[in-house]
Amino acid sequence: MKVRAVKIFSWIIGLFMLCMLFLWIDFKELSRIFTQIGFMGVVIWALITLFVRLLYAEITVLPLSVFEAKISRMDAFWIGWVRTFANQILPLSGLAVYIKAIKDRAGVSWSEISALATPQFFISAMAVSLLGMISTVIALDIEDFGLILLVIYSVIFIISLVLILQTPSAMRAFPSSLSKRLISSADAFEKISSSPKLILLLVIYYCGVILLRVVRLWLLFMLAGQELDWQTALILGVIAESTLIIQLTPGGIGLREGSILAGAVFMGVDGGLAASVAIIDRLLVVSMTVVFVLPSGYFLWLGRSKVVKE
Repeated sequence: MKVRAVKIFSWIIGLFMLCMLFLWIDFKELSRIFTQIGFMGVVIWALITLFVRLLYAEITVLPLSVFEAKISRMDAFWIGWVRTFANQILPLSGLAVYIKAIKDRAGVSWSEISALATPQFFISAMAVSLLGMISTVIALDIEDFGLILLVIYSVIFIISLVLILQTPSAMRAFPSSLSKRLISSADAFEKISSSPKLILLLVIYYCGVILLRVVRLWLLFMLAGQELDWQTALILGVIAESTLIIQLTPGGIGLREGSILAGAVFMGVDGGLAASVAIIDRLLVVSMTVVFVLPSGYFLWLGRSKVVKE
């Protein structure tokens, strides 16, 4: 009950932060920017988003191979939309929907599902921190804020790597009464952590997702009339993606937009324009999610399952 209350509170805080962002916005300017982006700009943004979703589908499918389970990439694609809808429209249920859908389609156990979720988070954190270190070195002077950012990303990368490799051993070190309950999860976790090739591929895929989302953000800035050099676009986009590590609000709502504004101001980009771009980006995400969740429900719950367990 307490966990549920905390999650509801975090969602409310996210909405509050998003509303506060409107204080930076001139609504006439927001309307002008949206008109300037135009239909073709939205279409290109949507195509980039579809490529992101295809990569996420691959990220879902790939780790299941260590459990000798299969799920079609198309099912993984649709499940991703349902999860996003649940996170941003119906708070608290995104992860539960995702886990239940994967379990039903792939036929894996609860211990295997739980073992999938944790390393995926650590691996995504590794990808964000890796790109964070690279973008910091490229875009900022390694002094003051740049040095602080570099240290933070380096620490996140090291901690994430250690946790991926050492969590199974740590789970087995718990008292015997507890370790018996965790042994199945530890065994499943170890199947993932003991595969360097799998971890490397997942890091590459996550980096691809982040870079595509950076391109998507850079596109909106460019169409809004603010041409960013690629170094600024990279550091701004990576800072925005870093909010996914913190996960204080569902889908990073409010937090992501605030980080885009803060990063833009720090990099000398007009704050009002950055706030407008951040709001438009969020509105496009929500709109596209609403459009895709209906066919997702049809293919996942009314259509036939395409998954077989070997």
